[in-house]
Amino acid sequence: MQQIVSIFYHFVHRLSETQCAQYVCISSKSPKTLVKWYKMCREVCNAWFWDPANTPKLGGFGTIVEMDETYLPGQPKYHRGRRLGTTWKPEDKWALGLTQRGSLDAIVKQVPFNRARHHLVPIIESHTLPGTIYCSDSWKGYVNLPQFVNLEDTSHFTVNHSKNYVDPETGATQRCRNIYRCFSLASLL
Repeated sequence: MQQIVSIFYHFVHRLSETQCAQYVCISSKSPKTLVKWYKMCREVCNAWFWDPANTPKLGGFGTIVEMDETYLPGQPKYHRGRRLGTTWKPEDKWALGLTQRGSLDAIVKQVPFNRARHHLVPIIESHTLPGTIYCSDSWKGYVNLPQFVNLEDTSHFTVNHSKNYVDPETGATQRCRNIYRCFSLASLL
């Protein structure tokens, strides 16, 4: 039991299987045991990541939630893992990301390739709280967002990236592109 807990500890602290084998004193002649335990740890993390019960509600009064949609090209490494579901058709590679500024909480959901408002608003409503301040780019699906979101006291600021990275009048910016890099790493678990 002590070795198993030690394996979990080393997995969480991102040690490689080789490093873990040295610390746990598992023979290098039979690394299959450690490989199986690491695989199980990855499966548990993957199941937790995709479980809707673990999705946090973002925002709240005076809290900024940034959102952006992106295209996730490519395939899973060695055809393993999944990104935004199980299909890899070009129209299924679009995602909407929401992240709370100043927090590590983030949501990434698959959206249809046209990224129309009627696809984006239900995701935004179900994952944010009343009073949220939204920041996004000037994508047409976000135009007049507070009118379409059934949450009280929300406001929306946009930035036109073809003109500025930060809007000079409102100070709105969008830093949530990093969540896609994190998401692509998590999808390979």
